Amino acid sequence: MSYMKSTIGKPVKYGPPDSAKKLGAAERGGGKVVDEVWAIDAQRDAAKHDHPHDPDCWGDYVFLSQLIAWPCGGHAIRLTYYHQRCGSDSWLYGGQTSIESIPSTIKTLLEKTLNKADWFTRQERATD
Repeated sequence: MSYMKSTIGKPVKYGPPDSAKKLGAAERGGGKVVDEVWAIDAQRDAAKHDHPHDPDCWGDYVFLSQLIAWPCGGHAIRLTYYHQRCGSDSWLYGGQTSIESIPSTIKTLLEKTLNKADWFTRQERATD
């Protein structure tokens, strides 16, 4: 199993949704990850799942926030994840439909979420 490496310096590009493609929308690209924060730093360790033939094994996931710099000089924040299948040595970008917006929008969303204090006192589901 492989270690999940930092995404800082990696390129970022987005394609338009199919409905916009039909109208001639162009791909937005050329950005770069300039900073990141991981939900759980221990997720960078080697994957713990090594039973690829177990139908209940969903593999390993890492959740992170990335600061993206765009060539126009603007920035965005993306909340995303990567996935590693059981028995695999590679990590796949899983956030094709992840949240990405200007910093003020992400800040507002996260503040409103964190203000839902009762959400964080509820019993969590098992992860394994």
